[in-house]
Order: sequence, then structure tokens, then C-alpha cells
Amino acid sequence: MLALTLAAFVRAAEISAIKFIKYDDNVENMTLDAKPNQVVSLDLTENQTLIAKLEGLKGEAKHAFYVLEQGTYSIVENLQSKGTYAAKLNPRALAGLYKHPGEYSLKVSITYEGEKPIMTEIAKINFIANGEVIDNFTDVEWDFQKPHEQPGAFLVFVFEVASFVPIFILLVLLLINGCNFGYFPRNFFDAIFSITFVVAFGGFLYYFIYFWKHIHFEEMLKQLCVIFPALLILLRLALIGRAKMVARDVPAEEKVKTE
Repeated sequence: MLALTLAAFVRAAEISAIKFIKYDDNVENMTLDAKPNQVVSLDLTENQTLIAKLEGLKGEAKHAFYVLEQGTYSIVENLQSKGTYAAKLNPRALAGLYKHPGEYSLKVSITYEGEKPIMTEIAKINFIANGEVIDNFTDVEWDFQKPHEQPGAFLVFVFEVASFVPIFILLVLLLINGCNFGYFPRNFFDAIFSITFVVAFGGFLYYFIYFWKHIHFEEMLKQLCVIFPALLILLRLALIGRAKMVARDVPAEEKVKTE
């Protein structure tokens, strides 16, 4: 069981000494007196308690705390002030470090009313942790996936050319057969669906080009599940409008023949 108690001074002119006391199961086994501004090195295990007292400070500080840190790991606690300022690191405060042993820097900070805060390092703590208690820190794990294998340059070129084939065939057929606007709906409502279908169908042919350059095959299948029904509905509405024009023009042609 680990408890760590330390005491800190901020105003160097009033610091007379720093006293470190280490306990094993509440039994004192080490005492060390340090001079002001002296940084000592100490070992600390999970079964020990270390207390550092800052002697000589007078008056009540506005803020008093200590920081125990190593890289991204840190603990911040208020100093105790029962007669003498002291910082206490107990098992509760150190529980998050049980999986992160190593050398920690112990710093103390005290601010008196109307004065600038001063932070000073008082000890290097070699924390020896053997337990397996779950810590409070989040371990970042990176999972790098191998990049997908790319086809050869020639195969890429062939498929890129093939993606232009549908829209190329459409343009050739239009050049050979021409564009027949004879039965294009005159009604605004029917014409909107016909125009929308033509634009959507052209966009669908261009979709193959875009798919090859930007979209994975699985994503294309999901998107086609939405595109195909929409195209079929537009085609059906466009054919209804064309059928109305055919039905209107057929009686007129029969009337001309009978005359």
C-alpha cells in the first residue's frame, strides 16, 4: 500500500528545510533532510509512504498544490496545511500510476495573496510499481491495415477506357438515328418527368466513370439499389407522357387518311 506525503515551499526566502519521511506499513524507516532548492532522488514502492514537509513557511497561502508528472501522466493534488505545508500522495491518488512505473518529477506550487505563483521541483521519485490495478489513463492503440493491392497500369487503363463505353455508345446512336422530338410531351407536368429521366440517364452513364475513379465496388452496389428504382420510376412516367402524345396524334393521322 502506497502513500506519499510531501511538503512544499514557494517563497524561497522563508524556506528553511524540506524533510522527507518514508514509511513501510505505517512504520518509519527513513528520514532525509534537504536544503531549500535542493532536488533529491528517492525510491518508492507500492508498500511505502513518503512524506515531504516544507518547514519555515509562514502565513496562509491562497493556493497550494503539488504535481507529480512523467510525460503525459500527471497527478495534481492540494497540499495539506496542518501547521506545516505537506503534500500527501496516498494509494488513492497513485492508483492510476500502478501500470506506469518510472521516474516522476515532484513539483510544488504555492501562491500568496498579491504575489506571483512559484513552482519548484523538490524531488525525483523512482516509482516502482508491481501491481496490476487498472489505471485511469487511456492507452492509445493504433491498428494499421495493409493497403489494398492495386492492379497493373495496363489493366487500369483498359477499365478506364471501358467506363466511357456506355456514354460513347449513346452518343453514336444519337448521331446515327438522330433525335426524335415528335412525341415529346407538350404538357408541362409530363415534360418535367421526361426531361428529368433524360438528364438522370445521362448522369447514370457518367456514374460508371465516376465509380471507377472514386468509389469502391461495395459502395457502388449500395448506391445502385437507390439509383435503379428511381430511374425505373422516371422511365415509367416518361413513357406515360409519350403514350399520351401518341394517342393524341394517331386519331389526327387517321382523319387525314380518310379524307
